[in-house]
Amino acid sequence: MKKILALLIISLLHVPTSCLVECGPFPQRLGRPSLLLSEIGTFFNEQFNQWRLLRPIPWQESAIRVYIDEVTFATHEPERNLSLSSFAMACDPPFPEYPLVTRVDMIVSSAFVFAGDVYAVGDTVSHLFNIASEEGSPVLNFSEPETARYLPIADFGEMVFQWNEAPGETLETNFRVVVTFEDEVTLVTQTPDISIF
Repeated sequence: MKKILALLIISLLHVPTSCLVECGPFPQRLGRPSLLLSEIGTFFNEQFNQWRLLRPIPWQESAIRVYIDEVTFATHEPERNLSLSSFAMACDPPFPEYPLVTRVDMIVSSAFVFAGDVYAVGDTVSHLFNIASEEGSPVLNFSEPETARYLPIADFGEMVFQWNEAPGETLETNFRVVVTFEDEVTLVTQTPDISIF
């Protein structure tokens, strides 16, 4: 009986505990984006595909992907409460937290005409775009500033911009994308040339 009880206790000590039990504490990792990049492509069926052809993209499928390429991390160590159970846990630390995006500006780098309106170098044209979600529907319309604090870059590391109306004629241009975070850090990326119809 003692041997069976001893084997049972030993086997229980070697079985890792699942994440249903609180484990850790893990240090809180704060991600600070330090480099943004962008690319031109298509976005349909909930997927971004980089565009490598030298012909215009239909405006309904055209997309600009802005993504975090480099992140620096600051770590905050919580108070430790060591126990035997904290060493036996088998779960992973949580994903890092990113500051919220509070503002995104699409700034014209090459003048163009869109739906009869002339946009000069330096004009902000954020109102011509929506930010698409993985479900394909807009999660942010720049004409509705109350939605501006929920942006997917904080969760997924990227944003996909889609035109919200037809250009009226073939359009060739590029943009500076300026992203401001809640900690007042601002990052800028220049898009490749884009051609849509």
